[in-house]
Amino acid sequence: MMKVLICLIMLFTEMQFGVKPDVPFPLITQCGNVSNKCFTVADEADMECLVRGARPMVLLDFMARTVEGDKNISSELVTTSDGDGYTSTVITSNAFHFSPLLVLLVCKASTSIPGLFDNTESVALVQNGLVQINPDQTTSITIQRYERMELHCTENENAFIVWKKSIPPRDVDYEILLYSVSFGQGFIEVFADDIILENNVSLVLPSVDIQHEGKYVCLYGDGMSAGVRVYNVIVVANPPTTRQTHQLERPIFSLWVLVVLIVLLVFICGVTMVICLIKYYGSSLKSPVYNLDLLTGQWKELDWIRIQHTDLDEFRRVINVYRKKLRLSATKEIVMSGNVNEDESIEHGEEDIDIMAQLRIIGYRE
Repeated sequence: MMKVLICLIMLFTEMQFGVKPDVPFPLITQCGNVSNKCFTVADEADMECLVRGARPMVLLDFMARTVEGDKNISSELVTTSDGDGYTSTVITSNAFHFSPLLVLLVCKASTSIPGLFDNTESVALVQNGLVQINPDQTTSITIQRYERMELHCTENENAFIVWKKSIPPRDVDYEILLYSVSFGQGFIEVFADDIILENNVSLVLPSVDIQHEGKYVCLYGDGMSAGVRVYNVIVVANPPTTRQTHQLERPIFSLWVLVVLIVLLVFICGVTMVICLIKYYGSSLKSPVYNLDLLTGQWKELDWIRIQHTDLDEFRRVINVYRKKLRLSATKEIVMSGNVNEDESIEHGEEDIDIMAQLRIIGYRE
C-alpha cells in the first residue's frame, strides 16, 4: 500500500513539475550542446535533433523558417525510455526542400509542463555541402592599405547570410567571419574583431591591412531562394597618405609634449628650491672670489666673506681669521670691497667698510 502511494505521489509530481532534460533546449546534433543557435555544413542529407532524459515525453518537430513563415518539412520522430526519463529524436532528410543551398532549420519542442526548457526551439543555419565557386562569379577588388572596404552581399535585407574568408596561403579552406538572420527572432554571431555588418547584409572593414587579402564568400537566402557572392580582394601596400602619417605620428608628438612639460616642471621646482635655500641659509653661504698672490702675481680663488653683524669685535675676528689663513703679518693690509654707509661704518686702511654689507677680499698689499 505504501509503495503504491509513493508511486502515485511521484507520478503526480512529474505531471505537475516534470523532469528537465540533460540539455535545456532541443539539441541539434550537428551543432553541439553549447548554444541553441549555430551554423553548420551538412555533408549528409540527414539532420537530427533530440531531447534526452526528460519526463514526461517531449514531442519534437523540424521546420524550415522562411521569409513567408515556418514551413513543415517531412521528418520522423522516435521516442525511447530508460526508466528514468524519455529520449525523443527527430530526423529529417528533406532539410533543403524549399532552398537547395542554404536553409534556416528550426527544431521545436512541445510539452505540457511549463519551464521544462530554457528555450523550446533551436535554430541551425545549414549550408548544403561544399559550395562550388565559379571563377566567372568572382568580382576582383583592388584597395589601398588602410582604406575602408565594403563588400555587398544581396539587395534583400530580410535574409539570412553567411560571410566567409579564405585561409592563406592556398585559399582552399574558409573561416567563418559571421552569420546573421534578420527576420523573425533574428540574431547575429560575429567571429572577427575588425569587421562590421551594415544594413544586415554588407561586410565592412574600417581599415584594410595586408592580412585582409583573399577571397570573401557570402551565402544568402530567405528560405525560399538562395545565392552566393564571391570577391577576390587585393590590398596595395602603398605608403600612407599625409593624413594617415599625421594620425600615426600624433601619439609620438603627444608623448614629446608630455616629456617637455615634465622637464619644465622639474626645472621650475629646482629653481624654486634653490631660491628658498638661499633665502633660508643666506647668512652662512660663501661664494668664490679671487685674491692676488704677491709671490706669483696670479689671482687665486678664495671665499666670500658675508658679514651681517654690527659688532665691531665680530668684524675684527673675521679679519684676523683671514689674515691667518693668508699667513699675513700685521703690517700687511687687507683690502676689501663693500658699500659705504656713512651712518654705520668703520675705518680700515684707506676705505670705509660697511659692516652690514656683503664683503669680499679682493687682495692684500704691503
